[in-house]
Amino acid sequence: MVSSLRSLSMTVRIFISMVLGVLAGLALGPAAAHLNFLGEIYLRLLKFCVMPIVLLASISAICNTDIKTLGRLGLFSFLLFMALQACAGLFGGAAGIWFSRIGGIAPLRVGAEHLVMPKIESWQNIVIQFFPDNLIRVPLEGNVFVVMIMGTLCGVAIARMGTNGKRLSENVKLWNDMVQKLVSIIFSFTPVGVFALIASSAGQYGMAALKPLLNVIVVFYACCAFWLTCVYMPLMWFSAGVSPLRFIKKCLPLIFCCIGTCSSTGVIPVTLETAHNRFRVSPVIANFVIPLGAQVNKNGTGLLYPCVYAFACQALGSPASLSGILAVVLLTVAINLSGGTGGIPAGGLLIMAMIFSAMDMPMEFIVMLGGVYRIIDMGTTTMNCLGDLAVAVMLDSLDKKGRLFSLQDA
Repeated sequence: MVSSLRSLSMTVRIFISMVLGVLAGLALGPAAAHLNFLGEIYLRLLKFCVMPIVLLASISAICNTDIKTLGRLGLFSFLLFMALQACAGLFGGAAGIWFSRIGGIAPLRVGAEHLVMPKIESWQNIVIQFFPDNLIRVPLEGNVFVVMIMGTLCGVAIARMGTNGKRLSENVKLWNDMVQKLVSIIFSFTPVGVFALIASSAGQYGMAALKPLLNVIVVFYACCAFWLTCVYMPLMWFSAGVSPLRFIKKCLPLIFCCIGTCSSTGVIPVTLETAHNRFRVSPVIANFVIPLGAQVNKNGTGLLYPCVYAFACQALGSPASLSGILAVVLLTVAINLSGGTGGIPAGGLLIMAMIFSAMDMPMEFIVMLGGVYRIIDMGTTTMNCLGDLAVAVMLDSLDKKGRLFSLQDA
């Protein structure tokens, strides 16, 4: 039996574990929460690898690539990420406005005193936070973007050290290889982690929890399906020649991990593994673009927040306006650039509370959404990570075809 399971591909094993997790969760009910510790261990191991991977990959990219070339790559990918997120937000808001008029939701009148909204920083403070003031504290804070900047500065210093810098660069590469091997070991336990996380979620929420916010959930996942089929798939087809079926097939392990973990930052190792081994993306492009995207490219939350805002406005008897949707999109981008919620569980719910507070909206809708946020978070995480991967594959393909960044041999 064990040998038969080992002969199956990782994709099949993860899918089987998801199905078994759902069945176990529905059968055990709330008691399935006792399995959650296995999933949390797996998720902690993945997160343990994130900061070392980002730091070492950033240093390696700078050491082995011309800084001007890497600057073009960073600027190009950053602008593309911003454009995708803005378009996702406008589409999510438009879908929310349209469908909320068909089936609005009246918010439950419950207290929201326990929702603590962090202060939304000014743009000057956001920029200041990009530059670390403590070498030890940076990895602990969980801001991938800041770790990338720290790695970039270290890489520039190493590149200017001459012969000693080359020796140090080789040591960095060895450390990076070690972390990659560690990730492959942890990844082999993905079926167990996904089973435990799915079983716990299914047991906690069940089917009854979906009913109060069924319209929001259905519209959001319809937006995700549209974005996947009409944005990501054409992007892969026209830029890299990857057919929709092939794209989905190669991304299945990543998708299953996203559904199980609900952590865009936590699955960075899996996204990198998918880019390296399944799409053969240049290590420099993958190691630079994917961690950057994990911080600034939030297509899933870009679709969600304006959509939820539109439903909330409709439920309050005041349909959302275009200016309101634009404000939500800009707030989403600003909060993500400032570091988001730093890996806080259900952090997306906290960001929505921050946005609602800035828009002078009541918190009742957020409280009600919190009951099923894990179900929604599966979709936001998946769309976020697929967006990071799609941009990396597209830039790699453009580079190989037209020497856009001249990184073919990196």
